Amino acid sequence: MTNDRQSGGKKSARKINERAVALDVIYKTLAGNEYIDKVLSETLERYPSLTSQEKSFIGRLSKGTVERLTEMDYIIDYMVSDSNVRIKSVVKDILRMGIYQIIYMDSVPDSAAVNEAVKLTVYKKVASLKGFVNGVLRNVVRRKDEIPYPSLKKNPIEHYMVWYSMPSWIVKYLLENFGDETEKILQSFYKDKSETTVRCMLSKGDVKEIVVSLLEDKASVKKGNFFDYALRISDYGRLSDLKAFNEGLIQVQDESSMLVGAVLDIEDGMQILDVCAAPGGKSIFAADVLRKKGFLAQGISKESESKAEDNRIDEGEGRVISCDVSKQKVNLIRDNLKRLNIHNVKLKKQDATEYNEEFKENFDIIIADLPCSGLGVMGKKCDIKYKTKYDDIKSLARLQKQILGNIVRYLKPGGTLIYSTCTITKEENIDNVVWIKKKLGLTPVSIEEKLPERLKGMTGKDGYIQVLPNYADTDGFFVSKFVKSSDS
Repeated sequence: MTNDRQSGGKKSARKINERAVALDVIYKTLAGNEYIDKVLSETLERYPSLTSQEKSFIGRLSKGTVERLTEMDYIIDYMVSDSNVRIKSVVKDILRMGIYQIIYMDSVPDSAAVNEAVKLTVYKKVASLKGFVNGVLRNVVRRKDEIPYPSLKKNPIEHYMVWYSMPSWIVKYLLENFGDETEKILQSFYKDKSETTVRCMLSKGDVKEIVVSLLEDKASVKKGNFFDYALRISDYGRLSDLKAFNEGLIQVQDESSMLVGAVLDIEDGMQILDVCAAPGGKSIFAADVLRKKGFLAQGISKESESKAEDNRIDEGEGRVISCDVSKQKVNLIRDNLKRLNIHNVKLKKQDATEYNEEFKENFDIIIADLPCSGLGVMGKKCDIKYKTKYDDIKSLARLQKQILGNIVRYLKPGGTLIYSTCTITKEENIDNVVWIKKKLGLTPVSIEEKLPERLKGMTGKDGYIQVLPNYADTDGFFVSKFVKSSDS
């Protein structure tokens, strides 16, 4: 897309067509097995001359189009009344992208959305269909306020499926399991995405000081909904522009995910295993607490803690062993540890389904945040809903049981197991709680006193909590806590 042309002996770069880049991202995402975040990141890396504003536009357009894919296709079908017309995939992607701009991007004039889509037919060598694309999109502009969406009263499944661009099986599942709460859950997936939730590294800085640093860098800062050490930041450009991020004072983590660390009872010297750790948020949370406990045990003052960065003050005997199945995933954790300058985490490439004799009864705490369907994070991963099927839930639940049955042998007598997922399905969550009690012989431990106020009075006393994404503007998440008998 970038070509050099000779002009007076000098090369000048042709302006990159942002919509063409977005179109490529959409096509690769829908045609392949990779998630859009990875496709988008890899694509943008190929265009280093793009400005932040241009990258933002490409991201908004490509992600938004994919997120609203079902609705876009419904509108196309309505506008193209002839059911015998077969639309080439590239033309359909151009139409989807054009309609998304017309319906959802107020900053883009309707005329620009239409004209740029027509230009893309030339770029993609389907210029013979310029008239078709132009006609469909102009029809959308004229009739966008009269599109007859499916009736909620007559057909709630189809209504929710189109209105929220959600596969019908997910809509059916939500209605069957959450009833009247279904629409609130669906609405929550379209919440404002401009904020980033971060956790303050309490072994490295005071929350108030971190807030001051963020404000000095012109970021907008709000308190978290669950925890005092959680912040919601926006208006900052890139994370790497923030001093607090570069100095390792904050770590990106959703508040629902922070529940894992919050319900633990970590003491100085504990040995902790995180079996499916990438990208490392929960391992880092545990390491941060261990580090703080280690400093307190040694009587290291707040003023002296900073010396640990350069002089490597002893962080205590506690350690986190952070594992994942591939070298690539382990490297993700390593990158975070380097930025945060955390040394009390040991990395290991380890398949959680395979038994490791060296781990036998070695750990006081095991964190098992296991592979799942991810239906709790559909608001952040806009294409996960299209790549997940109901059969995946059943197969993942079996995998979770296989991992749990293996890793329970790594737990010391009297040790604690945390089982968590970022999904909202009963098969992967409460059903596994029942299985852990029955088959593994572990005893649930109340987490009620550890929960934020918004989540108290629910199921915390029974040792687990299912957080739905509409509860407090967080991801959907599940966490449970068990103890192994000291007689085991």
